[in-house]
Amino acid sequence: MSPTAPRFLSRRQIALGLIAASQVAATPVIPPKSPVVTVLGDSITAGLGLPARDAMPAQLQV
Repeated sequence: MSPTAPRFLSRRQIALGLIAASQVAATPVIPPKSPVVTVLGDSITAGLGLPARDAMPAQLQV
């Protein structure tokens, strides 16, 4: 093996790393979606008998 072989490989690895980094940086940023919450429950969870603004689903949306 020649003495320049390790130097060549390290330059190639650096070049490939820079290319990969530029591709990651060029990826568009997608804004996060609003979270989805699933609640399992009964009439108490649904807020039956309460004003709509006091029920748990309305409180989760605030």
